[in-house]
Amino acid sequence: MRTFCLILCCIVAGFVTTAQAQDLNKSFGWASLNGGTTGSGILSPSEVTAETPNVHYPTTEAEFQAALNTARKVSATTIIIKKGITINFTEGTKVDSKAKNISILGEPGARFLNSEGDNGILNIKGHNVIVRNIIFAGPGAIDVDGDDPLSIEGATNVWIDHCTLYDGRDGNLDIKGGANYVTISWCKFYYSELSTGHKYSNLIGHSDKNGAMDKDALKVTFALNWWGDNVRERMPRVRFGSVHCVNNLYRAPGNNYCIRAGLEANIYADHNAFIDVKDPISNNKNDICYVTMNEANNYYRNAKGSLSAAQLKNNHGALFNPYDFYEYTPVPMELVEAVVTNESVAEGYTKTTGAGATLWQ
Repeated sequence: MRTFCLILCCIVAGFVTTAQAQDLNKSFGWASLNGGTTGSGILSPSEVTAETPNVHYPTTEAEFQAALNTARKVSATTIIIKKGITINFTEGTKVDSKAKNISILGEPGARFLNSEGDNGILNIKGHNVIVRNIIFAGPGAIDVDGDDPLSIEGATNVWIDHCTLYDGRDGNLDIKGGANYVTISWCKFYYSELSTGHKYSNLIGHSDKNGAMDKDALKVTFALNWWGDNVRERMPRVRFGSVHCVNNLYRAPGNNYCIRAGLEANIYADHNAFIDVKDPISNNKNDICYVTMNEANNYYRNAKGSLSAAQLKNNHGALFNPYDFYEYTPVPMELVEAVVTNESVAEGYTKTTGAGATLWQ
């Protein structure tokens, strides 16, 4: 079994405490199951050597799509976005359903930008795909049926790690169409002044009518992420899936709700920090949903409204416990804000890189 530990070590004699971040080159959560998520086997740009096969350094949308297309024909594909490179997208790109074993890695400042259209940036439909340290910038959220900067649709074993995603036309990152074994970790989601409406960040399961495809899928872990400025809803909103929300920071003043349980959602939320937000959990009076979330193992500061599953109407109790499937040692809930933001650290704690595209600086 793959393990993820953010280990809290206390050296009593010296009263020194050290927070030790997880192995940054290993997937965890749901993405660690079903054979694991390893991408091309290359998990940081520094691992690439002259002998590494099928390595691409695109600088345009066309070059990026061409690199993705090779993944249908070779055993593994590594795509590196060089330091400070911005690739402008107009049509949107796709990891084909027949593609597999792909690592997409950004050096510091690597950015994918769609500044105008509704077509999104990247739609992942393949198997065993890793995306790390990329900034995804959309054109701004408005109330139209546009595509997200990043979508995971029907894919299996996907790990999105240390990315910054903002101003998506519709949402910032959606997971749908029977996608399965997905982990979203150390990502930052927000909206800027470019967004004027529909600032709804993350949707898991796109329709109440898609149960035949989604009921046994949409196994997703959200860990150590940060929902920040101007996010109003969907952090995430879930239909059908078995979703674990752990060690996330919800610091989005002016929001409508944080997590929403939709039709037949099964959500386990623990060791999160809810700060200056409304309704940490909501089900919009949905008749069938399953939520495990209590006030004893989540941190609240100036949070209002529904704080726990016990305050939801029509909650049918817990059926899903992620700790029955994979190992994870949570960060203490009162330290989540410091660890995820990297803005400050409790005395004696080692800094992390924080959430967002912050790796390899």
